[in-house]
Amino acid sequence: MKTISKFLTLLLIVGVSLTLVACKKDEPKPAPVTEYNALGDWVDGGDGIYTINTNTEEELDFSYNKSTFTYGYMMMTISEDLSVFKKLVVTVEGTGTILIKLETDAGESKEISLNVTGITGSYEWNLIDDSDFLGNVDKVVIISAPGKEDSVGNITIQKLEFSKDVAENYIIQTGFDNIPQNVNEYDGLGDTFDFNAKWENFSEEIYTITFGETNTEVAFDKGAGYEWSALQSAVQGDFTDFNYIVLIVSGTDGQKLLAKPSEFGEYESYIFLSEDQQELVMDISLMPNTDKNAITEILLFGAAGLAPTTGSFIIHEAFFAEEYTYAPPVIDKNIYASGDQFEIDIWYDGGDNNYTITEDSGNVVIDYDKNSEWTYAIAHLEGDLTEFTSVTIDVTGIENKTALLKVEGTEGAIELAVTFDGTRQSITIDLSSLSEVQRASINKFLIFGSQGSNIGTGTITLHSVVFEKPGYNINDLWTESDVDTYAINYDGIKTTVTYNKIAGQEWSFMVADFTIIDVSAYNTVTLVLDGTAGSQVLVKPNDDGALEQMITFGDDPITVVVTAESFSKIIIFAEAGTAPANGVFEIISANLTTVLVPEVDLTKSVDFTVGGFVEVDSGTYTFTIVEGTTVVDYIKGTGQEWVVGKIDFVAEEVAGLNTMTLVLDGTSGKQVLLKPNDDSGLETWVTF
Repeated sequence: MKTISKFLTLLLIVGVSLTLVACKKDEPKPAPVTEYNALGDWVDGGDGIYTINTNTEEELDFSYNKSTFTYGYMMMTISEDLSVFKKLVVTVEGTGTILIKLETDAGESKEISLNVTGITGSYEWNLIDDSDFLGNVDKVVIISAPGKEDSVGNITIQKLEFSKDVAENYIIQTGFDNIPQNVNEYDGLGDTFDFNAKWENFSEEIYTITFGETNTEVAFDKGAGYEWSALQSAVQGDFTDFNYIVLIVSGTDGQKLLAKPSEFGEYESYIFLSEDQQELVMDISLMPNTDKNAITEILLFGAAGLAPTTGSFIIHEAFFAEEYTYAPPVIDKNIYASGDQFEIDIWYDGGDNNYTITEDSGNVVIDYDKNSEWTYAIAHLEGDLTEFTSVTIDVTGIENKTALLKVEGTEGAIELAVTFDGTRQSITIDLSSLSEVQRASINKFLIFGSQGSNIGTGTITLHSVVFEKPGYNINDLWTESDVDTYAINYDGIKTTVTYNKIAGQEWSFMVADFTIIDVSAYNTVTLVLDGTAGSQVLVKPNDDGALEQMITFGDDPITVVVTAESFSKIIIFAEAGTAPANGVFEIISANLTTVLVPEVDLTKSVDFTVGGFVEVDSGTYTFTIVEGTTVVDYIKGTGQEWVVGKIDFVAEEVAGLNTMTLVLDGTSGKQVLLKPNDDSGLETWVTF
């Protein structure tokens, strides 16, 4: 019986073991760990210098006041094995600096040091070779303003995450440190913050700095190429309550001193120095708080934009202020309200004291004496100029002197170089090539006298500068050549065309005929067309093959501009040479205007068959010259669908030329896309 009993016991144990194994097979395996979040359980290290505001798995937000604790810390205990991870991702913003340290129970550590601003920064600490070390890490430590006393700040960490992925974005290595050492720190107290100390060269050693009891004296000697060398004073703190940055300065008479907060160029300001003290004020009252807290230095540019030159200035005071009373410069704008014309007559020097603007019998007289190549006179504009398609400038300039006229907006610009003949001239800038969005953004008119020369002098007399709406709308003149081929509907703004051509009507067309209209004053027709992608229309001004343009529609409207001595008609063929064919397209606008036509040598041509072609992406296009032709070999990989080869032309060599002819040959069935000026309206597909 004892033998049987033992046998039964054995069977029971085996049975239980088998049952347990079977149960484990049915349990789902845990998902592999790909990341470890080091947020959510932070504590002060014991010195009481940290105030933790948010301590969750989504965010660690804290402020600090270092007092005398130069290395006071916060910490989080790590109980996980971190050896499988390859990077630590840190996403942080605020005002201050932090050192992040990984520590082991054996006393080993690795660290990085970060300068934190109001602009969110994300770093990926590369730990791919630190597996053994990570396996022993038992805590993460944060030390704010490492090594400093009496420092304050506020930090928000949005991500502190170990990941098995390889670092690939803003990669930093162990020991990384971008904390500025020579920095003026705002303690968070007081209505002003003085930073007239710790000035230093921003990059090039151009400035010689002497610190006095209250003043900072600066001398400089800028060689050619150092026009924009800067002096800097690094700053740090919570600047959200400040609205002005003020410098009280004096220096070399007539030199331009420009100041800028970090990279925020829209808040820069300048004065022209004299021996008397002047205020140089940057108004940051409208700057977003995040940008205020992203100010890390104040930059000063002595003799801004000029080199070689020497000079000096004294910084008597430099401070941030919550309130400051000063008289900002008044800039009057030319304001458009309504009407078919908009005349501008308020002009200023562009900021370099090179242009003197006076008024004489209703004319604007611009005298210039330049010390830099691209200084200018400026008219500030305000209003929606979307509907204006040209500017006419009635002007007199000194014979053989030049000027660059430029209409500019936030979304684009157009310019025209002119040479004066000493008499009163009428010059037109065609704006129709700008999109409606670009025209709507126009906010200035610039005149560069003797452009490109830093020793130019001259006088330009503006009799009038007038923005004009289209000269003559022809969008209501369209008729069809064959009955029931083109259904034309003009709604007062645009014309919608529905066409249905049957066999034998391959060359049926629609036409705007000017035989009973006096259009002799106009030399340019501008059409803005839109239609189904892939469909085509042929535009043939004056029924002249030399002026015709074949248009293939794409995703965006296409602008067609043709200039001729005169116009008698405009013909449009839908799907020229094809029938049956049907479809719809729109003539968004159609206008005759007058533009200035430069004199052109009609015998001139530029042959670019060989030489000059280059690849844009390395290893994609090879250009080989073979018996006077250019042979193009190309290899495109994944992600290189739109890599290009190109040739850049010298503007002076092709000025006035209006036709490009290419003779191509290639493998049957293959395609190339030709795109002059990188302009979709001019692009042409070629199938060999």
